[in-house]
Amino acid sequence: MQAWLLIDYIKKIMKRAVYLILTGIAFGVLIAPRKGSETRRKLVKGFRNWKDDMISQANETASTVVSEGKDMLNKGKNLADQAKKEIRTEMNKE
Repeated sequence: MQAWLLIDYIKKIMKRAVYLILTGIAFGVLIAPRKGSETRRKLVKGFRNWKDDMISQANETASTVVSEGKDMLNKGKNLADQAKKEIRTEMNKE
């Protein structure tokens, strides 16, 4: 998968995750059976867990993108080297 496609895909997933989380928070606050302070404490804890998960996923994705970028760079260098050799071979024939 190309890096820019992967980044677009991740952005879409992150947007959906944020919308789902905000919707869940809204419903949770509306029907919360606990006191406000307990609900806030629980929301903060849940948000911190979610944030840590998102950071972890972002780090994994960034690592994958960097790795794929390095692979593409190496392939490009190899193709350039091949092209140079072919050009030199053709020039030496003349």
